Amino acid sequence: MNIIIAGDGEVGFHLAEALVDSNHDITIVDPHEELLKMVESHTDLMTLVGESNSVGVLKQAHVEKADLVISVLHDEKTNILTAILGKKLGAKTTIARVNTLENLSGENQKIYEELGIDLLISPEDIAGHEVIDLLEQPAAIEIYEISEGKFSIFLIKIEKEAPVAGKTLEEVARLYGPLDFRAVAFHRGDDTFLPTGKTVVQPDDLVYVITKPESSGKLMKMGGKEKLEINNIMIVGGGRVGRVIAKRMESEMNIKLIERDKERCLALTNLLDDTLIINGDARDINLVEEEGIENMDAFIAVTDSSETNILTCLHAKKFGVKKTIHRTCGKPGIYRNITKYGY
Repeated sequence: MNIIIAGDGEVGFHLAEALVDSNHDITIVDPHEELLKMVESHTDLMTLVGESNSVGVLKQAHVEKADLVISVLHDEKTNILTAILGKKLGAKTTIARVNTLENLSGENQKIYEELGIDLLISPEDIAGHEVIDLLEQPAAIEIYEISEGKFSIFLIKIEKEAPVAGKTLEEVARLYGPLDFRAVAFHRGDDTFLPTGKTVVQPDDLVYVITKPESSGKLMKMGGKEKLEINNIMIVGGGRVGRVIAKRMESEMNIKLIERDKERCLALTNLLDDTLIINGDARDINLVEEEGIENMDAFIAVTDSSETNILTCLHAKKFGVKKTIHRTCGKPGIYRNITKYGY
């Protein structure tokens, strides 16, 4: 495929890195010349300095031959215009990143389709729903939906008292079958490997399992997971991701959201109906104690600082919070239960 990626930072380069090994012809369009020189010196990617919403720049990138144009700049207006121009100039498929969540409504997406944009995406919206999935299946470390939700891939940690511990996969299938899930990869110590029927399941193994959604409960039980009820949540960070999580979950759960920026707190009060918004620094142990962190079932840190997110989750673990999820900044959409890393 001939792919044009328009970006102005890490999201565009992250996409390019993910696609470069798939034998695609990729051109990056970016306004920062020095940044592109650095990219050229480390990769085989084609680069073009310029604004992607310029007809001249798109023609220079041979947009008429493009199978796919992806525009992921921080400015959604530029992304929308780039995608529209790309389609008008001959690109087969166009994708635009947006920041305004209202643009993702079915009605609005239909309007953009008529203008020539095939797909609107929001990394923050995707990331927020990743966290929501982890809250709805709190015993899982990671969850990935495939085949439009018909199947899911779960990463679970095998507990010492798990019924399957010490048994081969053949024995598990014979004792508990027929099963609607399959183990597809194991992570043990520093090794990751594909299992066979002779593979013995050991405590502390991290196992990727593909399953039907309705079979997730049985899967968790076999992994030795106790059912964890999530009712009280503390969120650190009132940006787009925190806002998505709070808006989606506030009618079902008790949520406290801590945000350092006073103006953002004021804006959040107009967006959220049943979330308690607290203006403060979650790194302040006294503050989180006063707000009842020891009574929380889940703690979610989604600020723009990896250090803040990890540190506050570590504090939450010390206070006894069972489920902690933190955002790893630098690569979009990385949200993990901190216990995976052995903290």
